[in-house]
Amino acid sequence: MPLQETDFRLEDGLVTFTVFTATYNRAHLLSRVYNSLRQQTFRDFEWLVVDDGSTDDTRTVVETLQREADFPIRYIYQENGHKKTAFNRGVKEAKGDLFLPLDHDDEATPHALEIFHRHWITIPDDLRSKFTGVCGLCINEKGQIIGDSFPSDVFGQ
Repeated sequence: MPLQETDFRLEDGLVTFTVFTATYNRAHLLSRVYNSLRQQTFRDFEWLVVDDGSTDDTRTVVETLQREADFPIRYIYQENGHKKTAFNRGVKEAKGDLFLPLDHDDEATPHALEIFHRHWITIPDDLRSKFTGVCGLCINEKGQIIGDSFPSDVFGQ
């Protein structure tokens, strides 16, 4: 089935989400992120991988994934400068309206981008510029929340 404009907007270079992964010698783990992105129900995203000077086969793995993916994958290699410089490069290179970091050993549940998008669009257009992001909680393989839950009344009302 041919891709439609709603799948991702490559013609203007913009997408709703940039899913960002900084990596360093973790080629063997990248398939975890990739497989979770393949399962996303919300398809308007790119995966941006910034390779922070890997000496393993990260480039080859990403090039293989690029050939088989039904979503855009961009790969950027830079000399090793540590994760913070890779993150900053990712922010600079992102084409998405929203930026979602996923580490090389992370995975997103199949509805993750859809849920983030649904919550983002409930924020009135004239107020969105006052927000720096939408965040969620992480769960482990058993579906248990990692860390503390969000307070039920974040605005004190």
